[in-house]
Amino acid sequence: MKKGIKNKMQWVFYVSMVAIPLLHFILFYVYVNLNSILLAFKTYDASISDFVWNKGGEMFDNFKTVIKMFSDPSYAPTDFSVAMGNSFRNSVLIQVLGWVIRSPLAWAFSWYVYKQKFGANAFRVILYLPQIISSVTMVTMFVPVMDLVVPNMLSELFGTDVTSFFSYEKEFGTYLFYYIWASFGGSVLIYSGTMSSISDSIIEAGQVDGVTPIQEFLKIVLPMIWPTIATFLVVGCADMFTDQMNLFTFNRTDTEAEFSTVGYFLYRQMVQGNPTSRFPILSAMGLCLTVIAMPVVLLMRWFTSKVNPMEN
Repeated sequence: MKKGIKNKMQWVFYVSMVAIPLLHFILFYVYVNLNSILLAFKTYDASISDFVWNKGGEMFDNFKTVIKMFSDPSYAPTDFSVAMGNSFRNSVLIQVLGWVIRSPLAWAFSWYVYKQKFGANAFRVILYLPQIISSVTMVTMFVPVMDLVVPNMLSELFGTDVTSFFSYEKEFGTYLFYYIWASFGGSVLIYSGTMSSISDSIIEAGQVDGVTPIQEFLKIVLPMIWPTIATFLVVGCADMFTDQMNLFTFNRTDTEAEFSTVGYFLYRQMVQGNPTSRFPILSAMGLCLTVIAMPVVLLMRWFTSKVNPMEN
């Protein structure tokens, strides 16, 4: 009898712990995404202020409209065509620069922290602060520093007039710098944590064989953390179609079309003007982008599994 009561209480405890996150997942992931998919096959009827199903030959009209908007610049508004082209270019650029600049630096700093060099723990905390502090707070502090403080310091140091880093010709570079810097600490934390899981016996065996610190880093540590690097590469491919590069935090919906990313562009289309009537088109556009993103992500996943230094 007591055993039955104990098992029942365990079951109640388990259900109470799982119910809230499961409900959250169903409401905010399954329902939201399912509703977005269904909207792609509907049209907004202003006469009844509701969405109605596209029937018969009109079922895929939203997808036909999206394809025309992508393939025929004269069909879509000029600002749409320009912004979408810039968005794809910028989204690819920020990911490539992230891989080329942020990743090698993150590996080096992570190795420094992993080897417990001087100030390693302090560096870990300082670098991770942008991940802990609200992005709104970080941007609020970052803007006046790059707008006034740094230009004034450089002007006094070099005796020349240095304009704001948010002037038009420098603005996109400033966004890129903030994006790489703000995400740098998170990368260091994950990479250093992965390095900490490397068996000491492997490192000691390398030291017995006479490897130098650089050889240890390049030929032992990096190959051992390859699964984590591969994960970042695969996730980065998916981020190309969703990342808004903190543009909304900087400017809300007022960022220049030239600096837009795909994620920011879609959000801006959703909130500006009278967005309700555009929901079906945007839902169809999201599905089309998913069709484009899936082979890119799968190709990167295949590439990272084939180029695996741990197998060499």
